[in-house]
Amino acid sequence: MEQEKTLLHQRDMAQLLYGNSYPGLFISTLASWVLAFGFAPQAMALSKAHWGYLMLGLLGLRLLLSHYWRGRLKLEPACAPCAIRHFAIGLLLTALMWCFFCLYYYPGASQPQLTSSIIVMAALAGGGANVLSGHKGLALSYAFILLCPYSLLLMRSPLPHEHLLGSIGLFFCGILMYTAKQSADFTANAIALKHQHERLLGELEEKVAHRTREIYLLSNRDPLTGLLNRGAFLESLRALLQWHNVRQAPLAVLFVDLDGFKKINDTLGHDLGDLALQEVAKRLREQADGAQLGRWGGDEFILAIPYVSLPALEQFVTRLIGRLKDPSLTQGHSLKLGATVGTALFPEHGVTAQGLIQLADMAMYEQKRQARGRLGLFNDVLAEQIRREHRLRSRLEEAAVRQELLLNYQPLIAARSEQVAGVEALLRWQLDGEEIPPDVFIPLAEQSGQIRHLGHWVLQQACDFAQRRLPQTLSLSVNVSVVQLQEESFMERLSHILANSRLAPARLHLEITESLLASDPALLPRTLNQLHNLGVRVCIDDFGTGYSSLSMMQHLAVDLVKIDRSFIGNLESSGRVIIRAVMQMADSLGYQVVAEGVESSAQAQALKDLGVHYLQGFYYAQPLTEPCLLALLQAQTPEPLDAPLA
Repeated sequence: MEQEKTLLHQRDMAQLLYGNSYPGLFISTLASWVLAFGFAPQAMALSKAHWGYLMLGLLGLRLLLSHYWRGRLKLEPACAPCAIRHFAIGLLLTALMWCFFCLYYYPGASQPQLTSSIIVMAALAGGGANVLSGHKGLALSYAFILLCPYSLLLMRSPLPHEHLLGSIGLFFCGILMYTAKQSADFTANAIALKHQHERLLGELEEKVAHRTREIYLLSNRDPLTGLLNRGAFLESLRALLQWHNVRQAPLAVLFVDLDGFKKINDTLGHDLGDLALQEVAKRLREQADGAQLGRWGGDEFILAIPYVSLPALEQFVTRLIGRLKDPSLTQGHSLKLGATVGTALFPEHGVTAQGLIQLADMAMYEQKRQARGRLGLFNDVLAEQIRREHRLRSRLEEAAVRQELLLNYQPLIAARSEQVAGVEALLRWQLDGEEIPPDVFIPLAEQSGQIRHLGHWVLQQACDFAQRRLPQTLSLSVNVSVVQLQEESFMERLSHILANSRLAPARLHLEITESLLASDPALLPRTLNQLHNLGVRVCIDDFGTGYSSLSMMQHLAVDLVKIDRSFIGNLESSGRVIIRAVMQMADSLGYQVVAEGVESSAQAQALKDLGVHYLQGFYYAQPLTEPCLLALLQAQTPEPLDAPLA
């Protein structure tokens, strides 16, 4: 370290000496020309000319050396000691030449020549004090050689004016040597401070670089696995796609979803789950060396890897899945995971980072639906599904305006009298002659947020129809989604619809799926109370398939529960036991029970025997258009849904 500091100091010293040498060489050249050829008596003209040519040659050589060493010092700082030696030799030879000139030509010099010589020597020594400030020894030596010998010689002269010139020269020599020492010390301190500053700056830059790396890791790396996080992987994939696009090289994006990870988290705890994810990341690095790796979130990982051929890619993914399936012993537990992988190819399937990831994700979910633990390659079927979903989303926005939406109504039958007690409004979509199933377009509407407008439209249309065309004793059931209930303006909109349609609030039954009970436990009780305060009745749909429990149900303002159709189809096995338990709960809590999905007389009779209050299903009627429903009602005497039970 100390040797490096010395070398840096010498480099700066050499650069300073050679950098300042040009003005000094120019002044020396001018002075030597004047003294050699300007004050030469006839007897000494030839001798002074020889000296002058010799001095000019020396100064020219020093000029060439200055140019050479200045260029070399930039490339090879280690040559600084040699450069300083060459400079010192040239400088001292120049000083000796001046000293020789003054001493040798003193005997024959006139008074003006003596005065001019001492002035020139003093000027050269004064300039050297500044020019040579990078090297104290050379600065002192140069001033001493130029003035001291000549001044001492003049002081020995018996002539008063020569003695005076010598005294002045000697005094000036002392002053210049002191000045040269001060200037050299200041320059040395400046160089030392410069290196100290550079060292501190270097340490600061190193700390900043270290901190920058830490910030990069925090912002771009997943803290658990060390892989790229979602944002960093997207940026990296975009750059990778540009590179592969220029070279027309194929690239595969793999979306990896772990099978069985939730079970580890739920049964063994999140700490072991984190260790399992770290082990997965380690195996991905081992198996996919050279691939771009990232953690997409949770138990999902993503890779971008070049490939030679599709069979080679399939073999790689098969090996990868096999390695991820190998059990790992962690804290005494044998952890076993699986993996399902979806793949999308560049450029066959897409050219954007986000698009390829979405396609690989879709391929993974489709493969998981069919058979877990395998590779799912994006294909034409999935591509057609994407195009269809995109078309449905775009057309759904204007479906109501284009009058493509309509409502069908399925009767609700009172079990005691088998008369129509109410109807359920069901949304239908006719798109270019094709009927789009609700289980297709409703999820799309929920994902895009269009369910709010659709739900508002259904409520408005159904309430208007019920008030205008249905008997006042019939109830109207309408399904509402969690997205609608979470709207701050939902209650205001509902009140507005009831007021405009003039439908009695008690006739409106809002059906809420049981899964909603788990979506927002804090919101639901408040919302249900607001609905009851408004006079609207509430029905829990698909009861028995989701989250609800007796402890929760007893605190909710619910009027009816609708047993899911899956239990109706299993009446001969476990379904009967579950329905009997629901009926006992309903009796205790004051609910009424509706059974949906009734498709046979045997089912209808069994449900009546179990005490179910209302029945709904194809056995009684399919969803009907408005004219068909009105025709059915003309032949029956309706019984209100809230009629007392026998």
